[in-house]
Amino acid sequence: MGLSLVTPASVAPLLLDQAKAHLRIDSTDDDALLTTLIDAAAGQYFGEHGTTGRSLLNETYDATWDAWPVDHCLRLPRSKVQSVTSVKYIDTAGDEQTLAADQYTLISDVAPGRVDRAYGVSWPTLRTEANAVRVRFVAGFGSSWNDIPRDLQVGLLHLVAHWHETREPIITGTTVAKVPFSLEAIFAKYKVH
Repeated sequence: MGLSLVTPASVAPLLLDQAKAHLRIDSTDDDALLTTLIDAAAGQYFGEHGTTGRSLLNETYDATWDAWPVDHCLRLPRSKVQSVTSVKYIDTAGDEQTLAADQYTLISDVAPGRVDRAYGVSWPTLRTEANAVRVRFVAGFGSSWNDIPRDLQVGLLHLVAHWHETREPIITGTTVAKVPFSLEAIFAKYKVH
């Protein structure tokens, strides 16, 4: 299975002004550093490469499979799934086809979200090739900061503050800057298993 980001969130998960207010910073001297810390904090846990398997703000993804899963469930690798834009597949003639929306069901109240066959429907026969099935979907808690759960808001603010105050290297090679256990616990409870 593959995953690629099609459309990133239209706003940052944490605004520079919010981080500066939390840190009680009035000058613009650290704006570039704070912007980097915000991106690193959100990127470590959320989004396309984040360790939780979730997106904070709504983003559009393409997930691909080489074949229909044996259990007939297309598990979407980012949560919270808001919607499915399309389910496409390569037919035996090599043409891309789009499944009608009544041919599948989105199950979004679980993590990971999934696309199941509709009752009484069989998946079409595929051409044997890489990425023969593609689901375009939107995942995230919503479209603004206010849609993000409060504990995640606090966690992001405190992680940015921690990295700002300790001035550890954020990423050096394969080593990621330390994260206090209390913050790890906040983010861990949102991890998709």
